[in-house]
Amino acid sequence: MRGDEIFETHRQEIPRCEEVQAIAITGANSGIRRVLVISLAGPGKHLYLPARREVKIHELATTIESFGAKSPV
Repeated sequence: MRGDEIFETHRQEIPRCEEVQAIAITGANSGIRRVLVISLAGPGKHLYLPARREVKIHELATTIESFGAKSPV
């Protein structure tokens, strides 16, 4: 099972951090960090995602923006 599939299965169980509005996570374009970024995505959140693989990070940015978060990549 891929990280995204695991996340979707357990999305309701992941606690949300309501007080933090901006966060930077390096290497977030795959694995557990990708799942972490998706779990933190929500309206009004700003997620900064420095990474080496530009295409993958743009795909992730599109995913989290669908949850209402912003990601300047």
